[in-house]
Amino acid sequence: MMGYAKGGQDTAGIHFRLYSRAFIIVDQLGSRVCYVNTDLAMISQAVHNEVIRQIEDKYPGIYSRKNTLLGATHTHSGPGGFLQYVLYIISSQGFIWQNFNAIVSGIVRSIERAHNNLQHGKILYNRGELLDSNINRSPASYMNNPLNERRRYKYDTDKTMEILKFVSRTDEPIGLLDWFAVHPTSMNNTNRLISGDNKGYAEYCFEKMMNPNSLPGEGPFVAAFANSNQGDVSPNIKGPRCTNSGAPCDIETSTCNDVPENLNYRLRPLNNPPNQFEAMENNKLSRNDLRRYENAGSEALLRRRPRDARDNLEGDLTNSTHGNEPKPPTEKGVCIASGPGHDMFESTKIIGERQCKKAKELWDSANTVIKGSVEFIQQYVDMSNVVVVLADNKTARTCPPAMGYSFAAGTTDGPGAFNFHQGSTQSTPFWNFVRDFLKRPSPAMLACHHPKPILLDTGEMLFPYSWQPSILPVQLLKIGQVLIVGLPAEFTTMAGRRVRETVKKEYEKFKPGSNVIVIIAGLANAYSSYVTTIEEYIKQRYEAASTIFGPYTLDAYLQELRMLTGHLASRKEVEHGPSPPNLLSKQISFKPGVVMDSAGRGKNFGDVIVQPNLRYSRGSTVTVSFVAANPRNDLQTEKTYLTVEKLDSDKQEWKVIATDGDWDTKFYWLRTNRILGESEAIITWDIPKDADPGVYRIRHFGVSKNLLQRLHPYVGISNSFKVDP
Repeated sequence: MMGYAKGGQDTAGIHFRLYSRAFIIVDQLGSRVCYVNTDLAMISQAVHNEVIRQIEDKYPGIYSRKNTLLGATHTHSGPGGFLQYVLYIISSQGFIWQNFNAIVSGIVRSIERAHNNLQHGKILYNRGELLDSNINRSPASYMNNPLNERRRYKYDTDKTMEILKFVSRTDEPIGLLDWFAVHPTSMNNTNRLISGDNKGYAEYCFEKMMNPNSLPGEGPFVAAFANSNQGDVSPNIKGPRCTNSGAPCDIETSTCNDVPENLNYRLRPLNNPPNQFEAMENNKLSRNDLRRYENAGSEALLRRRPRDARDNLEGDLTNSTHGNEPKPPTEKGVCIASGPGHDMFESTKIIGERQCKKAKELWDSANTVIKGSVEFIQQYVDMSNVVVVLADNKTARTCPPAMGYSFAAGTTDGPGAFNFHQGSTQSTPFWNFVRDFLKRPSPAMLACHHPKPILLDTGEMLFPYSWQPSILPVQLLKIGQVLIVGLPAEFTTMAGRRVRETVKKEYEKFKPGSNVIVIIAGLANAYSSYVTTIEEYIKQRYEAASTIFGPYTLDAYLQELRMLTGHLASRKEVEHGPSPPNLLSKQISFKPGVVMDSAGRGKNFGDVIVQPNLRYSRGSTVTVSFVAANPRNDLQTEKTYLTVEKLDSDKQEWKVIATDGDWDTKFYWLRTNRILGESEAIITWDIPKDADPGVYRIRHFGVSKNLLQRLHPYVGISNSFKVDP
């Protein structure tokens, strides 16, 4: 899976499906742009190259790299192995052609359908404030930004949701394009089910409202919940806590190095697990504790009772005791943030539902009509070698890519391994030795990236091919008075604010009184990790350590955007810029394919192993399992691995009421015998509390592969069962 870069986090099923959603806008003169939002961790340069190649072949002179923007929700529970640079495919065991081809074909198909469904209509804009849905996961970094700049903003994350409402000439709903900055990391790094996370749920929720009688992915209305400058923004709004004690983490390093002396511990009974330690605050706090636990523009860490450490972790990382006397934790805990639900599934739904409801509120009240021309501009930039002119007319330069120590520490949404911690500005002899085994950074690289201690000198690591990109696309789409900025990285809150301010100021310098609306589309067209402000870079938390072109990365982007915005406003062409490499021919994969499947002695594919009960009440869960084959034999694209069906007693026909694209179903695949190739499919259905009473059944669809590599489809059907009123 792609997102947490955690080895061993391999897909083992589907919670709900991922989609590509395309929007094409054409003005009265025929100028057009295409905006695609995908339920992926990011867009890769390889995917972008291939999608553009295919749509240029199919629609010559209509769609191109200039007027087509490919974006991503940034779910961390999607497929991996589709990026062409080494660093981003290590955890997926290399490049996975099946995933790459499925992604490309899905994006192209969505563009084709949008193209074939063009109709006259109107676009309206709205914006509003959404609270209780995101927090800053690096508040110490944010607080390092200038005080006068921070005072201009009420929050340390962007709480503004913006939408474009698409309706027909007769005001019939067509589609929604929504932007809100938050990481889709409600599903944590223990998850192994494909999931759109909170933004995927928001899309599912909104489309279900607008397509009430349609299955997922089949209705005419399309709702895309895109991301923005979410680099330092977490959905885990309960904030980070130490798993061993429930105490706040160190705000600078996100570690649990010790147990504060001023905290007492007592046992609090919990349903699961029992005997959970809870940290209780004393009335007095030392100055050191205040410094460590200060509210750095985020939530007031000390004013809240420490939460149950099992939030979002399903009880895996808890500290319990079975003795009669409470004992304080003696081992270092892990610093992990959690969401508002009792587990990661509920947290995903809550954060997604809040986005969905806010979007519907904005939809209902939208009254700003988008008017004007459709225009676009795009250029490739070698971000590893940009000479930046600073405000004092001095010059600086970006650097070839490199990752810092804190990159390996991970984030409070998903901690890393080994003994790394965030905020590292000093290297260590041991990890320098390990680093130098791969590639020792030159003195020039160390100086260029200072104060980042380099862990991976990716810009100079070329075996077996490039580890990170240098040439990246920067893009602007103009839709009436809206300017969409396509950026190939994860920009932090303040970095994004500077982008918006720069683009707006530059455009209105050429077009006074235009009052443009600037929207950031993050993770667009390619991927190059993070971008922080230079002040945040100094702190060297995860986002800064992952700002790969050094301390002046943001300044280089702002300089490029000023140029592009000026050219767009004055309708001047720009050069193409250097072409990014196409590394598809060099890709390596260590992920073995499916050798064969076996049903087992005396069994057939599709046989039911565990039948459902005879009857269930609404709100309960149905579980069935089948003799199965490897799902990789057929991805069931635009089909399904399962259906939940209800018997129409009048017609004596079965009607599909849910698929593997629904929130209420889960499809698990389990290899039960690796040598013989035997496996099992486990399907669950959480019966909605408003489900119609009646007779139901569950079917499973799959494709098996024999030793001769021949494929054979099969179907499994469970016994029927009743759902009582």
